Amino acid sequence: MVVFTLILLCLGQIAMAQGVISLPWTGQEKCYNSTGVEIPCAGTGQDGDVQAGIDWPSPRFTVSGDCVTDNLTGLMWAKNANLPNKPKDWQAALDYVASINTGSGLCGHQDWHLPNINELESLVNAGEANTATWLISQGFSNVKSDYYWSSTSLTGGNSSYAWPVDMWSGAMQWHAGSTCNHSKSNFYYIWPVREDTAADEAPAWLWKTGQKTKYSTGDDGDLEKGIAWPSPRFIDHGNGTVTDNLTGLMWTKNASLGGVTTWQEALDYVKTLDTGKHSDWRLPNRKELLSLIDRQAFQPTLPDEAKGIFQYLQSVGGYGPYYWTSTTTASNTSNAWVFCSQCFGLHEEFSKSSNFFYLWPVRSAQAPSTDPVISVTPNPVDFGTVNVGATLDKSITVKNAGNADLVIGTITLPSSPFSILTDDCSSQTLSPGETCTVIYRFSPTSEGSSSSSSDIPSNDTARNPLTVTLNGLTAEACAYTISPANKTFNARGGSVSIKVSATGQTNCPAPLINEDAEWISVSGTPTWKGNKGTIKIAVQKNPGSQSRTGIVSIGGQNLTIQEDGAICQLTALKPSSGKYPNTGGSGSFDITVSPQDCGWNVATTFDWIHLDTTTGTGNGTAAFHIDANGTGKNRTGKIDVSLAQDAMKKKTFSTNQSK
Repeated sequence: MVVFTLILLCLGQIAMAQGVISLPWTGQEKCYNSTGVEIPCAGTGQDGDVQAGIDWPSPRFTVSGDCVTDNLTGLMWAKNANLPNKPKDWQAALDYVASINTGSGLCGHQDWHLPNINELESLVNAGEANTATWLISQGFSNVKSDYYWSSTSLTGGNSSYAWPVDMWSGAMQWHAGSTCNHSKSNFYYIWPVREDTAADEAPAWLWKTGQKTKYSTGDDGDLEKGIAWPSPRFIDHGNGTVTDNLTGLMWTKNASLGGVTTWQEALDYVKTLDTGKHSDWRLPNRKELLSLIDRQAFQPTLPDEAKGIFQYLQSVGGYGPYYWTSTTTASNTSNAWVFCSQCFGLHEEFSKSSNFFYLWPVRSAQAPSTDPVISVTPNPVDFGTVNVGATLDKSITVKNAGNADLVIGTITLPSSPFSILTDDCSSQTLSPGETCTVIYRFSPTSEGSSSSSSDIPSNDTARNPLTVTLNGLTAEACAYTISPANKTFNARGGSVSIKVSATGQTNCPAPLINEDAEWISVSGTPTWKGNKGTIKIAVQKNPGSQSRTGIVSIGGQNLTIQEDGAICQLTALKPSSGKYPNTGGSGSFDITVSPQDCGWNVATTFDWIHLDTTTGTGNGTAAFHIDANGTGKNRTGKIDVSLAQDAMKKKTFSTNQSK
């Protein structure tokens, strides 16, 4: 019994290291640039380059009468992908599949169900522009290039909607209030499925979606089909990395590394990472990001355990919900698939070049290396554009990302106009995790492009030497002029259009704009074409009486904004008079001015009126007291209030005292 228990524990540890399930390849084997043009895959880091996941068996599908078995997942599907010969609403879809399980069933089986979202998505071939057409070529019939119902409902108070999959593009889209609003009352196609017990050896078993709430008999929350998640699901290694024990994938703990980027920038960024002493990070494909989704969760749509481990999870608004995948949308190769962590885990397609989203690096689980591994960041070193006669220094960090000492030889010098300014790495031995630095200098003497290289020899036999590539451009500096360079506004503010021009290069970039005062801003979108443009500057109304000055830097040229202060106004005295008994007493009245930084003075020429308040700023109250009246006559006195900025502007408060 003890031996049997130990065997189980060992098997459990092996499964935990490799993952309970094995994610399959997405089907994508081609690569495309940001405009959708096919390019060689090698070194791009795209899905078609990495092709992560287990290979598909050959043949992928086996046809047997009216049914087809997927040899990848072990699922058996109806060969006819439109058995009822028409689309139905979600509840009718569940009822229809239930009706198949009466009588002789289908292909002799009576355990058919409406597929959950994971099961339905497993049919998608991300390398095909039309999955439906591809499935027909694999032996299915009547597959529609349209939406098919899954049994998985939306959560977060949206259970009147359910997830479909588009068998044309592979999309799983949902937007409240738009054409992608998949209410359960919508009519979509139905594709029954069952678990084929004869296919227990299938290499890519599917996992539970996480949905536990039952909304109808036979739905995802009722059946909970799939492999159960391990416990614990996630392991935090304490070095910035987290392993998902369901898939064996390792993710960065920081779910927002690199900020928001374009698709190509995301692919480039992950190549520079060495988080957790690993240098093989990559952008995840669509199946890998989908594997994190918990269909019971909401904002973000990740397991509760994950929410307590990962940091900086993006979930709401703006750029927040969206993460890039490495998978190009085959139906429109200028787009890429995007994971939404807010929108109930939906998958969408977006332009690679015009959208800026987050990235979440991943790596496949691997056995620790026992060799030294040299890594250099950044590489290549891009100096950008440097003016003739100027210099620019950039450093690289050399790191031992392996598990044995890294011995570095003498680093070779690059050719002119590049040089090495400082070298802390040559002839050094780096322990695992240690780093050193080399600083390269770019000193161009003539216009044009320059490139060179510098070799770093080491005992890393797989990368000996490691070549650092240096690139730079040289051009005359762009000089900007602006007109006008000064502008004065009255206190009401306003706007001014500034004309900008540049010289020095054929295509100078649009000038950088910086305002030093929050009451000055750029209005609208500046124009810039052919080294000329216009920038509209808006100036807010001055709420105070003091003039103010602000500076807008446009391409290094200063635009000086002068704004007058508002004219002080003495608006009202309330009340404007008062009656007092012959015994004397005290009184007060409110003073209203505009703007609120305007000052005021209180004065009187009557010796029986005594002022308790003589000055103030902004709206306020003036207090006074009067003596007893011993004259035997009624008497009237006056208190004058005038503006500190303009004594001619004044109002009078009258005091009437009885005899």
